[in-house]
Amino acid sequence: MIYGRLFRKGNLQAAANDSLVLINEDKVAYPVDKADAAVWNQCTGITFEQLRDAISSKLGWQIPADVLSHLERFVNWCIWAKLIEVRDFTPDQFAELMQQDKVKTETFKKLLSSAQAEIQP
Repeated sequence: MIYGRLFRKGNLQAAANDSLVLINEDKVAYPVDKADAAVWNQCTGITFEQLRDAISSKLGWQIPADVLSHLERFVNWCIWAKLIEVRDFTPDQFAELMQQDKVKTETFKKLLSSAQAEIQP
């Protein structure tokens, strides 16, 4: 889950061949399609949940889990590429993420331990 409010950064431009590119503050250009550009363009201080709901509303149906996963990956990629900035990330949200990470780590350790026990004679 992505916490905080999402703000688009950089700008959207049409390339010479009519393709679209998002350009970050470092002047790095990333080619995108119209759907990606539309998602990026909606990031004007909304939360990820509001973004999801806005897209669902425009589609007229609830976003399936695999599409929602793709949307989350795209937004995370935009954050990494300096095309979206996250603001207003609260301490409670950070604590929740840390708790989720702890649970995943403990589960992974248990699975790894079980796998090692099965492998060793």
